[in-house]
Amino acid sequence: MDEKKEKLEAAPNSLIFVSLASMYLDNGMVDEAIDLCKAGLNIEPENEEAHLILAKAEIEKGEKENAKKRLIELLEKNPENTTAKEVLKKLETEISEQPSAPE
Repeated sequence: MDEKKEKLEAAPNSLIFVSLASMYLDNGMVDEAIDLCKAGLNIEPENEEAHLILAKAEIEKGEKENAKKRLIELLEKNPENTTAKEVLKKLETEISEQPSAPE
């Protein structure tokens, strides 16, 4: 992970941010993954993998509505993205199974 971080710091416009963000997420570094994806998406806004990792990180952080919106937007641009479809389907199931807040 450190090697990829060093490469990213040496070339901040590098698309290696996707790989590093994925590793952050896999290692429970959710906030770091979110920050890195957002920074990378400023450079490469159409990067589907970065949007997908960001959505997964938002789900981990409990920001499920943000993640749902991001996944829907991703699928509007690329309806064939099977991973995004799977993540969205699982997320919608989780959201529908959540107990309603008491009124």
